[in-house]
Amino acid sequence: MARTARPSSLGVEVFAENELVDRLARGAPHYRACISIGNPRPLLRKAQPGETVPPHVRNSFESLLRLSFYDLEEPMEFDGLLLERLPHRGDVQRVLRFFDRTKGWTDGWTIHCWAGVSRSTAVALALLFLLRGDEDQAAAELGRIRPQALPNRLLLRRFDEVLGSRLGPAAQGFHAANRESQGRGV
Repeated sequence: MARTARPSSLGVEVFAENELVDRLARGAPHYRACISIGNPRPLLRKAQPGETVPPHVRNSFESLLRLSFYDLEEPMEFDGLLLERLPHRGDVQRVLRFFDRTKGWTDGWTIHCWAGVSRSTAVALALLFLLRGDEDQAAAELGRIRPQALPNRLLLRRFDEVLGSRLGPAAQGFHAANRESQGRGV
């Protein structure tokens, strides 16, 4: 899938982990760079689904960035484990360095997290903002790319801190639409 990328033609796509693995197994087209987001793997325990990069993902991209943090906005205890690794400024800086390193040669970015709804859509919104230069335009495009998007608010706050953007406010519509649909029982 070697294509010459121009900034106006760079794309972003978002998937759930299993959705992306199935697409890759079928040989479906994808972009050349990938951001894979999963949960951290606790020490001294066998890896669980979502804690490692699936082989199909690892072997299908020219460049891959792996991020590991929980899809939370504050630490919580679950099943006897304290889940405290949340998105932080360093994660945002890693995304931005990856973007800078790949934008000159890639045709776009394939982004995935476990459900393809929160962590991956927050990163996608940031990349779309970097590509388009406007938060509202980026949010509208994300809505077309991934209608079920509910970008992780903490991760958006971290991007806003680093970029001086207003991605959090631009994404409020996704969360309001979700609350409204839940209120209707949809």
